[in-house]
Amino acid sequence: MSWIVTGMGAVASIGDSVEEIFGSLVEGRSGLAPLRGYDRDNFRAQVAYEIDDRPAPGVDEPLRATRWLERAVAAAAADAGLGDDLSRVPVLVGTTLRELRSVELSWRDGIPFDAADLHFGTMLRRRFGAVDTHTVANACSASLYALALGADLLDLGAADTVVVAGVDTITESTYGLLDRCYPEAPTAYGPSTGPGAECSRARARWPWCCAGRPTARDPVPVSIRGCGESPSTATPITRRHPTPRTSPPPSRRRICGPAYGRRTSTWSCCTGPGPR
Repeated sequence: MSWIVTGMGAVASIGDSVEEIFGSLVEGRSGLAPLRGYDRDNFRAQVAYEIDDRPAPGVDEPLRATRWLERAVAAAAADAGLGDDLSRVPVLVGTTLRELRSVELSWRDGIPFDAADLHFGTMLRRRFGAVDTHTVANACSASLYALALGADLLDLGAADTVVVAGVDTITESTYGLLDRCYPEAPTAYGPSTGPGAECSRARARWPWCCAGRPTARDPVPVSIRGCGESPSTATPITRRHPTPRTSPPPSRRRICGPAYGRRTSTWSCCTGPGPR
């Protein structure tokens, strides 16, 4: 079954809208810049892909990820003609760190923070009246897992329209962890954060889509041909030398079918924990 993306919105280090981000990609502009919110003397890595919306250099504030998500959802809902009322629309948000940066600021600097804002359902209910919200927090692939869950809701007839989003802002503790992490050996297998050079970048990406049943809208911006996921237990970290037989491809079985192929798809997106 194919699903039509009827609205899109995005906020990133290279643009505040889908159009700006696309223009930056076409022109080859990068969001890579020196660290702005942390004390750079504490890190070997000195750069990140950050959204430059802090009040001043070296000054951070809570709930930035929540604000980005709100802007992206509002833009996508407006683009899809849903308006600000999502009370009858399931909303699924994929994230790695949720609002843990706000928790850091609260613990270290005493900035007030309500634990109810750690996930994004509080904002979605207040801003859009959403009552069926789900925050999927399971590392780098969280956004695609949210998309797969949204596709399941449509396939099962549990919803006519779903909202799927992804948001993250790097925390200082996570940046420090990646700054110092290195695989134990060149032959190591399983999830890892990769060599230090790769870890000098903190991604700031907020793809967002509102998928629903095919409509008469013309032109259709995006059509989702398939979405699948596989558990990380398919190749346990304890298995030193996995072989193709120990890595079953449930994602391929789910995505690749009679309606999927080079002639029907122009773009495929995959993500995972970064095995070396």
